[in-house]
Amino acid sequence: MGQWTEEKLLYIQAFLNRVQALFPTNQCTFKSSEKNKQFDHKYNLRHADKVEILKSITPDDCVKIQPNDNPRYPKAEVFVFCKDVDLNTYGEDELVTLYIKEYLIEQNNMEMVVVISFHEEGLYEP
Repeated sequence: MGQWTEEKLLYIQAFLNRVQALFPTNQCTFKSSEKNKQFDHKYNLRHADKVEILKSITPDDCVKIQPNDNPRYPKAEVFVFCKDVDLNTYGEDELVTLYIKEYLIEQNNMEMVVVISFHEEGLYEP
């Protein structure tokens, strides 16, 4: 997208590297918001399918880094991504732009990926 400096792209890549390291041990949770539930109902993706999409995210997909408004994790920055993916919807392939917000938390000396938003782009409040 060209909006990031080389230093910031490396910072985003470091975040993604930390996230990627947690997938093999299933240290990833998807929040159950109304928008996420609607997306799940429409596209019927399994947890593993969503994780595969998360694995394909690159620093160029990052559109914003913002403070976390969750008072339990104020130091955990939220990374916002928009990612174009081909999804098979009941036999029909469809190109969908996903809006993904995620951050890392540390609990009991372990890290966990928290995916706040995983739905079609345009369903969020700016």
